[in-house]
Order: sequence, then structure tokens, then C-alpha cells
Amino acid sequence: MSRLPRTVLFLSALTALGACAGSAPSGDDGNLDDRVFGNGACLVHADCGPGHACLLGRCVATCDADNPCEDGLVCTDRGICAQSNEPIPAIPALPSGSGVTLTSTQTGIVDGEATTTVQNMTDRDVRIRLESEHPAITAPTSVFTVPAGGTLDLVVQVDPTAYAEGQRTAVVTIVSSEARLDWLVVKPADPTGHWGGTISMPDDSPLGDLALGLNLEFRDDGTIAGQTYADESLFWPRDAAITGTWDAASGQVEIWIRDVLPAEAQGLADGPQNPLGRPVGREIKLTGTLGPDGDELNGTAEETLTGVGDSPIVLAATYAISRDGVLRDPSPTVMDFSDQVPLLAPDDEYPADLDTDACAGLAADYGTAGSIVGSDQATIDACTACASQPFSCSAADAQLCANGLIEAGFNLPTEAVDGNNLQPPAMATWDVCTSDATPVYDPTTKTTCLDRQAIACAGALLRYAVAESGAAPDVVEDALDQALVEGRAAAAVATERLIDAFFAYRDTSGTTKWMVEQGFIDDARAALDDALAVIYAPGYSHLLAAAGPAVVTDARFGVDVAQMLDLQSRAIEALRADLQLQQRVNPADADTSRQRIAYTGAWLHVQGAHVANLVDFYQVPDTYAQLPLVDEALGTLRNLAGQVGSDKNPFGLSPEFVPITLATEGPNGELLTNYEVIRDNANLQVDFYKSKLDAAEAVLETLAQAEYDIVSQTNEIVSSYNERLARLCGQLPGGEPNIEDCGRETGELRELAVRLQIASQRLETAQLALANNEERIRIEENRIQDIVNNAADLEATIDAKQQKIFAIEDEFGDKISALEVAKVQNEVAKVWKDAALDAADQALDTIADAAGADTPWEAAAAAGMGAAKIGIIFGKAGVEADFIKKQFDLDQQIGDLEGEMNREITIVNQEIDMAIRQSAINEQVIDSKATVRNLALDSLMLAREVEQARLELVLAGAQIDTALTEVSALVAGKQRALDILSTDPMNPFTNARFLRVRMELGQSLLRWRDMALAAAYRAGRALEFEINRDVPFIESKLFPARGSDEIDEFLFCLDNAFQDYQDNFSDIGSQALVMELSLRDDVFGLTETVHDYVADEDVPPSVQFANLLASPGVVNGAGNVELRFALPLTGETLFPAAQCDARVESIEVQLVGENLGDNEAGVLVHRDGVSSLRRCDSANLSPEASVVNYHLEPESIGIQATVNGWAEDDTGKSFGYAGWPVSGSQWSVEIPTADEDPRNADFDVRSVGDVVLRITYRAGTVSPNGDGFSPTCG
Repeated sequence: MSRLPRTVLFLSALTALGACAGSAPSGDDGNLDDRVFGNGACLVHADCGPGHACLLGRCVATCDADNPCEDGLVCTDRGICAQSNEPIPAIPALPSGSGVTLTSTQTGIVDGEATTTVQNMTDRDVRIRLESEHPAITAPTSVFTVPAGGTLDLVVQVDPTAYAEGQRTAVVTIVSSEARLDWLVVKPADPTGHWGGTISMPDDSPLGDLALGLNLEFRDDGTIAGQTYADESLFWPRDAAITGTWDAASGQVEIWIRDVLPAEAQGLADGPQNPLGRPVGREIKLTGTLGPDGDELNGTAEETLTGVGDSPIVLAATYAISRDGVLRDPSPTVMDFSDQVPLLAPDDEYPADLDTDACAGLAADYGTAGSIVGSDQATIDACTACASQPFSCSAADAQLCANGLIEAGFNLPTEAVDGNNLQPPAMATWDVCTSDATPVYDPTTKTTCLDRQAIACAGALLRYAVAESGAAPDVVEDALDQALVEGRAAAAVATERLIDAFFAYRDTSGTTKWMVEQGFIDDARAALDDALAVIYAPGYSHLLAAAGPAVVTDARFGVDVAQMLDLQSRAIEALRADLQLQQRVNPADADTSRQRIAYTGAWLHVQGAHVANLVDFYQVPDTYAQLPLVDEALGTLRNLAGQVGSDKNPFGLSPEFVPITLATEGPNGELLTNYEVIRDNANLQVDFYKSKLDAAEAVLETLAQAEYDIVSQTNEIVSSYNERLARLCGQLPGGEPNIEDCGRETGELRELAVRLQIASQRLETAQLALANNEERIRIEENRIQDIVNNAADLEATIDAKQQKIFAIEDEFGDKISALEVAKVQNEVAKVWKDAALDAADQALDTIADAAGADTPWEAAAAAGMGAAKIGIIFGKAGVEADFIKKQFDLDQQIGDLEGEMNREITIVNQEIDMAIRQSAINEQVIDSKATVRNLALDSLMLAREVEQARLELVLAGAQIDTALTEVSALVAGKQRALDILSTDPMNPFTNARFLRVRMELGQSLLRWRDMALAAAYRAGRALEFEINRDVPFIESKLFPARGSDEIDEFLFCLDNAFQDYQDNFSDIGSQALVMELSLRDDVFGLTETVHDYVADEDVPPSVQFANLLASPGVVNGAGNVELRFALPLTGETLFPAAQCDARVESIEVQLVGENLGDNEAGVLVHRDGVSSLRRCDSANLSPEASVVNYHLEPESIGIQATVNGWAEDDTGKSFGYAGWPVSGSQWSVEIPTADEDPRNADFDVRSVGDVVLRITYRAGTVSPNGDGFSPTCG
């Protein structure tokens, strides 16, 4: 068994060892390949044969009471034969450092030399020497003596050109018997090089920080030249030239970075759209002072943005950059924008193509009688006048038409749109409202939930109206309202499309699922881009200016400004979904994705500055402005930039990343492979994802059930109320109640109206009959009056003619009374007749008013007012009739008294006349009286008929009033019931909470899916690591996977490939090997005794190693000794080139030295960084190509170390790193203090003379074809 060559030292932090100072004698360089076992070299005790043990790579005799040592040797406490005078590693005294000091520990270079002075403050002479491993330092080799209490000037030769690039200090160590002192020789500052840092906006700014990566060349003529690098400066999408000036004496620096952000992303076929729609000039002025070392620069920054609006935007900031290396190679695409900035204010109000064909369907698809609320003819005519583009209609027509389009075409059921919910049963779900299907307008309301084309046309019309009207205030506010509506519509559409994208895994169309998801994301981005193009155009800022702060802030609460950031943050969310999907399905375009992020971030920075400027100008409160959205969006972009790019895999990790766990036992005690552990974790994660999918399906089912319940309840309410309303008002051809013409043609109200008309006619007929009867009484009275007159004429010759006249008057008194009764009755009848006619007219007017009412409540009010008026009419008629009757009674009483008096006189006269008159006259009078009395009786009957007709009319009016009240109550009750449903928390149609539930559910599923995909990817990488070759179906099957079934299929493929490898290939050419690694000999190369010329004594390797453990460079942050090293596969390596796939089986650690207490100690072995495996099919490959690097997660294991020998059993053997590559860039062994590990309480770490690792591992043998295994899914 040959000794492997020692590895490369991987301990950059170690300083030179004091005890190793001086020139070591030439001799063995530590390569033990030529040593022959049996001549003393060994790796393990078995190499030395009976009676011997392997100690520090040499075979030495062992001893005990029964086996004494040879003469001249003594048996040590460890049972090893040794010379009695062999130096035993001792704990070196810690230097106090208090007696020898330097007057200056850091000096510069003057004429190729550096000088300092050492002071000896002790009372004895001190010998010192200088040493330095830095190539720029040439130190004298002599040993100097500094007298007690004296000083000594020390000089070293310095070559400034020998400093490494970016290095400015070289260490010279002053070694003395009193102390070890470090003297730093500092190279003069040269600020030229590559710089990196940030420009920081103020704490109250939403714009965050701007990363910078740039070349700066500080020239002797006081100028500065350089450039930015887009791959380091996230929000600088193009490399830009840098100019500036500097003063070498004072360090004052002024740097100018000039850039033009283009109107469109350059070189990107599917680049993000610039919401600004125009180029923006950017000038950044950095002013500051170089730090004393010339590698730091900070100060104030001023950023000026031009081309955004009418005036430049100036931002104040600070910056801090530092020099971190040499100049990078100049970029071939660097651009000098010095002659292009500042840009002029933009000329165009809006993008040139914004309104092209915006109103193509006006007056045909929308803006018609069926799509204008109320079919308002004026609005329809205005839309017809504006139907051709370019517009030639008046500003008033454009405004009227635009508002009509918005009223009819934007009725989204969301609390975010001022509560304008759709009225059932015309409700529509979000996905219907936001679909690309042709909008359907309700035939009754003439509205639809969302007509995006009509809203866009309204925007074009109002922009035209603003220009034509000279920015009239009402037109400006309407234009702002339209932009707000269009933005909300875009937000609604984008939200629904992103939800669709989240649930695209449910697609059953047969289209590739990721392509379905991509389509939805593209639609979301397009919807937002269109709205953003409006609100970030210069014309929009001019609208705000025309409205003024009082309107923008006080009246509109800053919503017009806040929407600018809200929509942009939504656009960033859509972009993130797009980039994450593209990183999976098109990993080759990762660098393009990073460019898209850079452009978006740069534009967003300008947008944020623009909005912040508006917020300051209009004094919009922060609660309205939502400025923090800018910082959040920029943070999102920074995170995305860290996850995409050619240096990342599709899950944002290093391409070399491999998940690895410490060795784990299975349920039966078997040792599981790393792949099996990672795969089981992946299965758990996928099962968890499936459980979330099941829960999501349950939620979606609940939403569907809620929709069904609401629709059912709505239908029940509508059906119930419509049935009663149709009974009262009549039906339309489709079965709907005829509310608009209620009772005009059919229905119970129509029947009641007819009854009212009949009652009115009956009253009119009765009144006519009473009037006719009164006319007959008048005729009869005239006739009898003629007879009386004739009798009077006959008695003219009678002396007592006057007496006869009295008698006649008395005789006809009753007739006159009857006539007056008839007259009174006629007047009463006339009063009731007029009242009936007025009541009928009022009833018809009430019906018309109720039918023509705009709302049910107005209809009910009209009905109630009509009923009240009818009551007043009849009440007034009753009062007038009573008054006539009472007046007649009073007149009658007076007449009765007067008649009674006259009667007494007349009686006497009548008695005289009666005797004289002829009986014929008396008979006629008697007949006439009888006739008049009969007619009076008829009048009484007719009066009763008039009263009956009046009562029937009153009854008919009351019935109509009751019916109208019922109609109003039904309409109002229906509306209340539907309003309750509309505002019901369980109504998914009108409650935006259900939209948010779907959105958040989709986002959660996306996160859980990403976790499942990442876990599956980790399993795939674990398999690649397990078999040490690529697994091609990771990219073909996992990257585009969107559903759990696709992830399951991928994991199934992994298991098939793993099982195939385990069953048929894993043991081909594999052999068990053992490597013992001495950190003292093989890592640090401490193999020879050296002479310390200061102490004038020889120092063996064991003491050198102990001194190493005492140096500060090997102490970690926890205060423990930690020795770091690498085991590479290329270069100076311990591994033969013929070995491949070398993996750890177990690790043991042995501490070697004197005074180490009992036979056990505790150590930690750490692994980090890159681990490597050589391919077994690499016989014809270069050394570099034959090695596959894996970036493993850091791990640590605790090991019980043995002391001065290996345990004969498995004590101290650790399997924690089983399956890990033996080769690794970052191995370390840590010896904890006794406080951390009590097993180390019985020894001092500086007594350790060596640390030896025994690594048992398995490896294959390199061949042209390897083991012939190729992973497949089958």
C-alpha cells in the first residue's frame, strides 16, 4: 500500500508559523511515495507487524510489562518504546508581547523601502529576526539583537509591483523570544479598478436602492473614465459610459453616469412593455471623497430624470461604493449617452397608436339602443355622430356618448367599484364578466357587467373631448373617471386571468398545461399594459394638472394617483408569474429573463419617481398614494433577479446544488442512500401538495355550491314575486310581469280600472235621470202656473182678485216647496256627480303616474298620493252636499213660519174664494199636485241611485288603490329580497371576498406546487449525485410539470432509474479502499525537524504542529481550534486518476501526541462548499472535464476520536458522511473546548502533535464507457 501525496493546504487565514522560522534544511519534501513499508513507514498498525505500532507514519516498537523495550529505549505511558531523551511535544509558552513593541505597526513605501522601529522595554537583550512570505517583501535573514531598553530601526526592501491585484498590505513578522509582532507594509492607494456598491435613496423614499457595478479608471490628468455593467447593476439594463473628474491630492471625486432608458426593451422579442411609452434620460452625479486607502468612495448622489414630463425630476440620495478588484474587460456594447441627455419634454400626449380603432364597434356593437341605459335617444344619437374615426363629432357628443358607454358597459360586482353590484337575475360570475366573449347586454336594464371595448372607446372619446373643449373641468373629471374605470377593469381582468393561470393544472382540453398557464399570464399582462399606457402618458399628468389639487386630493382622495402604483404592482405580479414559468419551461432563456427584469426595474424606478413627484405636488396622503408599493415591487424584482439567470437552475439554486443528508437508517436498520432519503421527503411534499389540492377542490366545490344556492334562491324569489306581479299587472310575451305598463292592458288592475269606469258611468247615468226628473217637475209647475194665471185672469174682474192670488199662492206653496226640494236634490246630485268624475280622472292619473315611475318606491308613493286625492274629492263633495241640505232646511223653516202666518190669512180668503171658484179649477189643481208629488218621489229614488253609484265609484277607487299599493309592495319586496341576496356574505357573484378567496387559494397552491416541484427536483439531483451522471428527464418531464400527476410520473421515473442502477450497475467495478490522512504531514507538510535560530534549538514536527494549534489563525469564532483543508480531484491530489466515484463509507479520527489524557476525545468534522466525483466514463476526457462538481449543503458530525492508535472495533467509526464524495473543497476538523465537549477536559489542545483521519470509501475504476448505465424512465 503506497502513501498518497499530500493535498494542497486550504487554510488561507493562517499566518506563518513562528516555530517554523528560518531556512529549513533541504531534504524530504514530504512525498512519501518512495517509502517502503518495513523500513519504518506506515499507515495503520497492521503495516508494522507484530510488536509494533504505527505512530506519526513510522513503525515503532510497542511495550508493556511482559514485553520490555530494547536496551537504550524506555517504555512510555502510551506503551511505545522511545529514546529517553526524545523531545516530547510541550505546550509552548504564550508570548506576552508586553516587552517588545513597534513605534509604527503600519508604514508606507519610500523609494522601494519600508522602515519601522522596534523598542525593547525589558531589562535584558532581545534577539529578533524578520520573516515574510509576501513576494513583494525582501527581509534580511540576519538575527538582530536589541539591547535592553533600546531601539532598533528595521528596514525591508519592497517591490510594489509584486502586490497581488487588489491587495495593498504585506505582512512582515518580527519574531523574538518575547513576542511575535506584525508589521504591515502598505502600498500607496490606486483607486483604478472595478467598484461595486449601491445608491441609497432616503429612508422615506419608496425607490429603494440601486445596485452598481462599474469600472473606474482614475487618470493622471484628473479625469475619470469607465462604464457600468448591466449584469451587476440590476436596474441599468444597458452598459453606459461613465465620465468624471478627481483630485489626487484632496481625493475629491465627481462622477457622471448618463443613460437613456429606451421606449422599448432592446433586443428582446418578448420584452416587457414600457408603461411610460417613451424614452427617459437619466443622469446621476456622484460627489464624494476617496477613503484613505483609495478603495472606498461615498458621498451624495443626485439623479435627474428627463423626458418623463414637462419638467425634470430631481432625486437626492447617498451612495457608497468600494473597489473590489481589477478593471473588468470593457463591454463591447457600452454606450455613451453624454450627447443624448438631458431629453426634452415629451411632445405627444398619449402613445400614437393608443386610440387607433378604439371605437371600431361604436354604434354597432355598443352605444346602441340595446346597450345604452334607458335607450336614451340623445346618447344614442351622440354615439352615432362619433362612430367614425378620426372623430368629427362635437366635444359634447363625445362626452355624452362616453359617459353612456361607461354607465352601460362597466358594472362589475365588486366593493372596489363603489358597490355597484349587478341586480339578479342578471348576475354574472367574475370569469364570465372578464372573459373575452362578446358582452351580453341585459334587455331590460341595457347594461352588462363589463364591455372592455366600450370602456376603451369611452377613453378615446373623452381624450378627444378634452382636447376639443380646451380641458373643460367637467370633461377633465369625466376623463379621470374613465381612466379609473379602465384601470379597475384591467385589474379585474388581470386578477381573473392570474387565477385562471393558478388553476391551469385543472385544464382538460388536452393542450400542454404550461402553455395554457402561459396564455392566461399573457392575457393578464396585456390587460394591465393597456391600462398602464394611459395613466403613465403625459396627457394623464396634464389631466391631473387641469383638475388641480382641490379635485385630485380633496374631492377624489388621490385615487387617480394611487391607481398608477396599484396597477404597476399588479403588473409586477404578472411578470413574476411569467418569469417563474419561463425559468422552468425555457431555462435556456434565463439570461433573457434577467434582462426583462432589468428593464422593468429601471422603468419602475422612473415610474416611482414620477408618482412620488405627483404625490408631493398634490399633497396626496400616504394612505391614498400607496407609495410603499414601489419599494415592494422593486424588492420583488430583486428577488426574481436572484432566482433567474444562467447561473441558476430553474428553482433559483446553483446548477451544482445537490441536497444531501447525513446517513440515515431505514426501518430495518439498513443504511438508506441519500437519494432514498431525499426522495421520501419529496414524496411527503408531493403528498402534502395533493392534500392541498384536495382541500382546494373542496373550497371550489363550496364556491360552486354557493353559486348554485344563490341562483336557486334568486330564481325562487323572482318566480314568487313575478307570479303575483303578473296577476296584478299582466304578463309580457316572455312571461315576465309587465311592470312598465302595469294594468294598462291586462291583469287585475286592468279589471279594477274597468270597474271604476263602469261605476263612474253609472253615477253619470243616475245624475242624468235625476236632472231629467227635475226638468219634468219644472214643466208641470209651469203648466199649473199657467192654469193659475188663467184663473187669475178670469177673476180679474172680481173685486177680491188680490185675495184670490193669495189663495193661489198658498195653494201652490206645497208645489213650490216640492220644486225647491227637487232643486236641492239636483244640486246635491250635481255635487256628487262632479266628485265622481274628478275621482275617476284622478284614479286614471294615479295609474299612469305609478306606471311611469322610475323606481318601485316612486310607484308606491304615486299610488298613495292618488288615493289621498280621491278621498279629498269625495270628502269635499260630502261637505258641500251637507251644506246645501242644511241651507235648504233653514230656508224651509223660515218659509214654514212665513207660510204659517200667511196661511191663516189665506185660509179665510180661500174659504171665501173656494165657494166662488168653479170645481174644475179645483180638480186641475188637485191633479197637478198629485203629479208633482209623484215626480218628487221619483227624484228621491233617483237621488238614492246617485248615492249608490257614488258608493260604487268610491269602492272601485279603493280597490284600485289597494291593488296599486300591493304592486308597490311587491316591487319593493322583490327588490329588498334581491338586495339581501346581493349583499349576502355567501354570494360569490357580488361579494369580492370570494374573488380574493380564489386568488389567495390559487397563490397558495402555486407556492405549494413550487415546493413540491422543488422537492421533486431535489430528488432528481440526488439521483444524479447517486449515479454520478445526468438524468435527462429532469428537464423534459419535471421542468414543464404543472399538475400533481406530472410530478408523480417524474418521481416514478426516478425510482425506476434508481432501482435499475441499484439492481444492475451499482457494484460494477466498485472496491473498498482506506485512506489515512495526517493533517500534520499530508496537509500542512510538517515532516521535517527545523532549527529555530532565535531560540537556537531544533523543533520537531510534533512541536511545529502544536505551535500551529496555538496560533490565532486556526481558532474559529467559537474559540475552538479548527483545521481547514481541501481534498481536490485535480491538481495536487491524493486520489489516483484511475479512481472514480469515490464515496465515503465511514470516517475515524485519531489524535496523536503526549499528555492527551485518556484514550478518547471529541471532535467535529465539517463539510461545506463544492464536492467532486470523477466520472467513471472519463478515460478519454481532460482532467477538468472528467470531474463533476456538486454543491452540497453544509453538514457537521461529531466523532469520538481515539488517541495514539485506532480502535480495534467500530468505536469512533462514523457513518454520518456515508455516500458523500471523499473529494471536497471545504473539509475541516474542529476540536471543541472542554466547555463544549467534556471528553476534552483532560488535555490541552496544544499537546496534540497530529490529527489523523482514516477514511474508508468505495471507488470505481475509470474506463472509456464506465459501467454502461444510462438512466431512463422505463
